Amino acid sequence: MKKFFLLLFLGLNLNSTKLYSQNLVPNPSFEEYYQCPFQLSTFVDDEVAKCVTHWWSFGNTPDYFNSCTNYLYVGVPSNLFGYQEAKTGNAYCGLHTYYANDKHEFIGCKLTNPLTKDSVYYVEFSVSSGWGTGTSDPVMFTNNIGARFSMDSFSNSHPVAISNFAHVNSSAVVMDTVNWVAISGYFTADSNYRYISFGNFYTNDNTDTVYFASHQGSTDNSYYYFDDVCVAKHLGDCLGSYNGVTRSPNNTKPNISPNPTSTTIHLHLSSTQPTTLSIFNVLGEKLREEKISGNEISIDVSELPAGMYVVRTEKELIGKFVKE
Repeated sequence: MKKFFLLLFLGLNLNSTKLYSQNLVPNPSFEEYYQCPFQLSTFVDDEVAKCVTHWWSFGNTPDYFNSCTNYLYVGVPSNLFGYQEAKTGNAYCGLHTYYANDKHEFIGCKLTNPLTKDSVYYVEFSVSSGWGTGTSDPVMFTNNIGARFSMDSFSNSHPVAISNFAHVNSSAVVMDTVNWVAISGYFTADSNYRYISFGNFYTNDNTDTVYFASHQGSTDNSYYYFDDVCVAKHLGDCLGSYNGVTRSPNNTKPNISPNPTSTTIHLHLSSTQPTTLSIFNVLGEKLREEKISGNEISIDVSELPAGMYVVRTEKELIGKFVKE
């Protein structure tokens, strides 16, 4: 297996006012559900314990996360695999893209209309890596996060094959635990495909990995959240709103620097209005709170123990940072 220790930055442009009308993927941001998630592995069966409309497991036990739940492990933004706001709305899905014995997880759905053979399609979806250092938490980033089309559906008991092929795939290792990263591409349909699935369709031996946490005593594994899925004839049809939730422009996107840091963080906020700023640990416990105003703020974090923290105001998530 190849090991790479390079940092990757992928940009994501969210600027658009075009309505999201030609997407062939139903429930593309996982906002529609039968019931709030009440346990992990809610995709284990497409008939039992199903939460999300139109989606089910195409292999093993992927998960559904939604802010509507009171169950800590599958909440939004805080859950078992990390802390992440939904890219759109209040929900997203998650799955292992690397696990022992190639036991990767997959989600899938039936397209609203079959693809037209020999037509060109644009595919886009967004991912963000889970993180952690516990025995059950992800410890690595991977590449090969992709989408694959099929004529038939699959299930937990009849999983999609891992055959080192995907129609759209990220050859780069996705290493962002703070932001949502867009994976996209064009492809020409060679069949009238009716279904789409997401995950890592490559074996562990053919997957590049980067460790971000100690894996001593832990199973080598990676975990990614998925949101905002689109299949359309044109890129423009994959911009705008998802399930009626408008994607906001990011020309004033908040950020934290330097990251990692040992003493001070500098915050760039999207508003100059007075607000309350809070810092949380990975368990969602509030450690700091203070009143601020302005959009350029410096905070002394030297007293915090080494680890990962989340910063947010009353109205927005600023991001995560690592204290060395």
